[in-house]
Amino acid sequence: MVKGISGSDIAVPGERLTIGIFGKRNAGKSSLFNLLLGQDYAVVSSQKGTTTDPVRKAMELEGIGAVTLIDTPGYDDDGTVGSLRVEQTLKSAAGCDVALMITDGREDVLDRRWAEYLEARGATVVTVSKEEISEGGGFSSSARETVFSKIKVAIDARNTAEAPVTILGGLVGQGDTVVLVMPQDKAAPKGRLIMPQMQTIRELLDRKCIPVCVVPENLPAALGMFPSGPALVITDSQAFAAVRRAMSDVFGKRVEAEAGSSDTNTGTSARESMAWNTDAEVISDVIGGVPLTSFSILFSRYKGDIRIFKEGALAIDSLRPGSRVLIAEACSHRPLSEDIGRVKLPAMLGKKAGDGIIVDVVAGADWPSNLGGYDLIIHCGACMFNRRLVLSRIAEAQAAGVPITNYGLAISRLATVGK
Repeated sequence: MVKGISGSDIAVPGERLTIGIFGKRNAGKSSLFNLLLGQDYAVVSSQKGTTTDPVRKAMELEGIGAVTLIDTPGYDDDGTVGSLRVEQTLKSAAGCDVALMITDGREDVLDRRWAEYLEARGATVVTVSKEEISEGGGFSSSARETVFSKIKVAIDARNTAEAPVTILGGLVGQGDTVVLVMPQDKAAPKGRLIMPQMQTIRELLDRKCIPVCVVPENLPAALGMFPSGPALVITDSQAFAAVRRAMSDVFGKRVEAEAGSSDTNTGTSARESMAWNTDAEVISDVIGGVPLTSFSILFSRYKGDIRIFKEGALAIDSLRPGSRVLIAEACSHRPLSEDIGRVKLPAMLGKKAGDGIIVDVVAGADWPSNLGGYDLIIHCGACMFNRRLVLSRIAEAQAAGVPITNYGLAISRLATVGK
């Protein structure tokens, strides 16, 4: 669960609160970074521009949770190489939940512009002057606590105004049985589950639900275990068509058998009504009264803005030979023969739009500075990114007038399953 913008109880990269430290060269960013960590991690010197690339470190903050702390190059750097360093600082800003700005306490045009920029990117800006945390040429004994206190106050204030975002929303309740369809292909290394599956299972357990995990081949047998059907079926996007067929086969027969009966399954009817009235945006279909969705669609809402993603998926219908599509992956990995972003999606797009379609793929922090040449952006589920970074990319796409969607909704549209 994303608790507003507080640190998560699940210490995975995409669930950590991200705190970036910003300021001019020699403002004391790296020294403050080390102070907050409680260790000499970043290089510190009196020479301007010592920090040439963002430095990241995961840590736990009492009362806040799991966070990623980022030390950034000074935003006043100049020259050819300096501009490249500032570009890295700009990239770091895109994913920051909290921007900790260290200044000399005086009014400064550049500091103000950066504060406005960071706020516009959705970060909560916390300003600390060197004077209030310094003593005798170094940090005061209370400096660390002063900074942590400021961060916590800012987070608490923002969380008061923001409702928590969860993976499952109002789809399930305590005691509900949920079937999760999880193909074990080459993209799922032996002995491990992919992150969206793991996080969804954890949330189901936290809610006291009963998760039933199966591969697609065993789905019919699993569905047959429940007389009135499970409360929800969640599938990997790649198995959407097969899962829909299996559900239709199992529940279609059941619906036909019950059609002439006076005993109506009120539980299923109520469940169907609940799904469409409160969480319709993440339901792809309702088959035999059982809602169907996918991990990617759930993460569309959890990590980004599902309504914008749904609108973006409609742009697939307009793709033609010569159209240009950007596919963005959060994690970096060696492409596999069954890779979704580099193999399967491009093939599906080519089949839909023609062989002349142009597909570019970026991974990790790589992201084009100019999106104007694209007709569509398809982002992965972003399990390795925090929500702030995904929302930042959505905002950039909208500013450039480029439709954006994600893997699950794109696959649903291409397979004519999504609604």
